[in-house]
Amino acid sequence: MKHRMLVLMAVLCLLQGLCELARAVEPVLASSAGPLDSGRTYPLEVLFLNSSSEPVNFIAPATLYADFASVTGTEPVTLERSEADQISHSLAPGSFHRATYLLSLLPSQGSSGFIVNLRLNVVTTAPIALGSNNGAQPQPATRTDSSTSATATGPASDQSPLSLSPPTANPGGLVETVAGNLSAHEPMYFLAGNEDPLAKFQVSLKYRLFNPNDSLAKKVPLFTGFHLAYSQTSFWDIAGESAPFFDSSYRPEVLFVYEDPKPGRWPIVSRIDFLAGVQHESNGKAGDDSRSLNVAYIRPVITFGDKTDLFLTISPRIVGYIGNIDDNPDIKDYRGYGDLRVVLGQGSGLQLAAIGRIGDDWDKGSLELDLTYPLHRIFFGNFDLYLQAQYFTGFGESLIRYNEQDSSFRIGLGLVR
Repeated sequence: MKHRMLVLMAVLCLLQGLCELARAVEPVLASSAGPLDSGRTYPLEVLFLNSSSEPVNFIAPATLYADFASVTGTEPVTLERSEADQISHSLAPGSFHRATYLLSLLPSQGSSGFIVNLRLNVVTTAPIALGSNNGAQPQPATRTDSSTSATATGPASDQSPLSLSPPTANPGGLVETVAGNLSAHEPMYFLAGNEDPLAKFQVSLKYRLFNPNDSLAKKVPLFTGFHLAYSQTSFWDIAGESAPFFDSSYRPEVLFVYEDPKPGRWPIVSRIDFLAGVQHESNGKAGDDSRSLNVAYIRPVITFGDKTDLFLTISPRIVGYIGNIDDNPDIKDYRGYGDLRVVLGQGSGLQLAAIGRIGDDWDKGSLELDLTYPLHRIFFGNFDLYLQAQYFTGFGESLIRYNEQDSSFRIGLGLVR
């Protein structure tokens, strides 16, 4: 009897240890090189966080559970660990381990969807949005323990889909009920060079207005394309006295995004997506320094090749001016009526992006080149940013100087490319 008690205690200790490990190490981020389409197999990189205060010996689990959401609904899927990730790793408190998993989608499992509710045994997470046609990056998930009531998240062993947008509390005390609707819009970066103003940075986010799992979006899937977006490009004179901002371009907009429902149906083109928006742009200044305009635009996004490998994206934008442009009456001469963005590279490797614009008189315009490379490939998967170099030449890099010609070179870090 004594031996049986010892064995039972040992088993209980083992089970408790496994539970503690599951609570301590959790998947917090999953990323893919692009949209996830039906009938294909994708390698996904999953980050596991040691959220405890002690070191943990961790082996990536053989299987993860998730839900695949698309315009046709939400279905459970499994992610199988790559054979290369079967080795035990020692995780320091607060550190991450990156593991590769394979996701195989059936032809019936929608198209251009994303992963939600990534789960590891007794741990569930908030929605994780994967891939978009403009390179949007997934958002970190928030951990929910198995001790949470079944009415909120279901039992720990339950693999049924959770709500797409469960309310979660973040460390700042805010309540995020719709975090899965927020994603990147345009590239985001912070760069510096030797030309005044020295620093340039850009932030850009869009917010989806309709939940794709709600009744309205299921009846009319196009509703999921409506977004509110905000972008800002700022020039910062960090070397000047009091480090003032030289100029900023503030761009709120109403945006519609249409993702190809059947990618791969074209003979050469892998997918054709579409964006349309109404955008206000101004620099927030008064008097002679005031610049502002309103435009409506349409932008098809045509992709050749597989974004998990070598690909080419061509994205022309056609612009129409709305209302008066009294603050800058000749801006059409320099900006013209559109631009062209071309991206060539690998989804997880080197990429070159170019944005060209020709003015109304054909003798004015601009060219911006961005070369980016993922730093996690240099730092053994430990740094999730991009090394970015940017060269600009032509008219109007900043809004206040829309009619002045110059050239600049800056280098720094990119968040979204």
